[in-house]
Amino acid sequence: MRNSRLPLLLAALGAGFIASCGASLPDADAAEAVEISDKASGGGSQAGPGVMERLQGPAPMINDYGPYQIELSNGTFGYLQQISTPVETMSQLLVASGGSVRSFSLFVDETQAIEFFSLFVPDTPLNQERPLLAAFHGFGTSHLDIEFRTSFFAEAAARDWFLIAPWQRNLTGPMNENFDIHFSSVQSQLHVEAVIRFVTERYAVDMDRLYGVGFSMGGGAALNYAARHRDRRAGALAAVVNHTGSVALRDVYATLPLASPVIDIMERIFGGNPDATPFEWTRSSLIEVDGNALLVPDGRH
Repeated sequence: MRNSRLPLLLAALGAGFIASCGASLPDADAAEAVEISDKASGGGSQAGPGVMERLQGPAPMINDYGPYQIELSNGTFGYLQQISTPVETMSQLLVASGGSVRSFSLFVDETQAIEFFSLFVPDTPLNQERPLLAAFHGFGTSHLDIEFRTSFFAEAAARDWFLIAPWQRNLTGPMNENFDIHFSSVQSQLHVEAVIRFVTERYAVDMDRLYGVGFSMGGGAALNYAARHRDRRAGALAAVVNHTGSVALRDVYATLPLASPVIDIMERIFGGNPDATPFEWTRSSLIEVDGNALLVPDGRH
């Protein structure tokens, strides 16, 4: 449950790596977090419509998502445009950003679109290889959720790890909005791939210790990304923690209320319903389950 303090033990990532996975920030702390992020990113802008609402309250559940959350998504996009520094303009400054969290934008050639991401660079010698953790946000939130509602950045600092939190932008939202609901779409995977490639090509990242963690939709996305990126040289994930992730999207779709706007969102992402475009749904899922949530024998796993 997103509004309870649920400790998540990342056993695969080392003993004692604990994340506070659902505590909403007090109003003052959320405002301070936005201010710190803004200053660290060379901003000076104000939080756009929707940003503070997302930081101060619980993330929307999938069954009550609607036009208001779409508005928040667009507000977040506008705010990220203001505070994020294009990586193409500051290659030299990136090298000197150890020990800080910064917000960046990156142009992705494969989709011809901008991806936003937060990056923590450990304060260690530039030639000393360190692990990297990729954190995937949940449904109805942006990657700012990782920075403001978990302890991952603090834990990365304590361990001298790199940490990236990609927005995983989806380009097929309702009315072509800039959307952060992706259900591990091919577009979102390409954006994560671009961020990982950008960081690993510029920093001393230990390519044998790239890890992933995600919540809800992000948990499924982390697992799906790991399953489809197996080349160590290109950033294969050595271990993944999936916290209540959506791994069988046909089942997610089938259990939505008939009036849910998420049905339309999923059909836009995958070009139709699961029967019309089964391949698109399958390549963003991990397993196939039946109506009783049991594995389908000889299914697409």
